[in-house]
Amino acid sequence: MLIAEVLILDDEILRLDSQFLTLDDEVLRLDDQSLTLDDEVLRLDRQSLTLDDEILILKNELLTLNGQ
Repeated sequence: MLIAEVLILDDEILRLDSQFLTLDDEVLRLDDQSLTLDDEVLRLDRQSLTLDDEILILKNELLTLNGQ
């Protein structure tokens, strides 16, 4: 009887270990997604800055044209 209970506990421990590893994998996957999103945000920020620069250039050109 005691051996059967030990085997049941061992099976339960293995099942919980497996669930824990699955959760670790999920956390790593979500971390990767977060890093990917951070990269995308940085890329969009750079695009926004590039567009801001382009707007300033066009405004300066417009001022130059209006001054002529």
